[in-house]
Amino acid sequence: MAGLLITIAILLPGCNLIIAGGCEIKPEAQCSGADLHGANLTDADLNDASLGNADLSGANLHKANLKRAYLDGADLSGADLSGADLSGADLRGADLRDADLFLADLRLADLRGADLTGASLGGALIDGARYNSDTKWSVFIDPVAKGAVLVED
Repeated sequence: MAGLLITIAILLPGCNLIIAGGCEIKPEAQCSGADLHGANLTDADLNDASLGNADLSGANLHKANLKRAYLDGADLSGADLSGADLSGADLRGADLRDADLFLADLRLADLRGADLTGASLGGALIDGARYNSDTKWSVFIDPVAKGAVLVED
């Protein structure tokens, strides 16, 4: 019996991100406002990508490269960002509630106004990450003890 291989590709309007069986993701993707909730983006290379206000809720971004990505206002609630590199990422106002950030690299990220309520930050690196009084942290996280820097707007 011969197997049947079906590949589904979705080209998002105004976005150079192609989602197919193997998920071809390109650095510097221009995907602001894209609906990628629940997408499997494991190991994706999205460094310097523009994903502001994108819906990435419940997405699998395990070990994704999101260095310097623009995620301002993005919905990452419930997303798997374990082992992801978010160093230098702009996460201002991002929704990271209940996200898995275990072993994620958030060094030098901008977390001002981000909501990390219920997020798992075990082993996450946040040295030099900027946050403000509007940033909401998980109950057991002391941002200062982990090296984050409080800034005033």
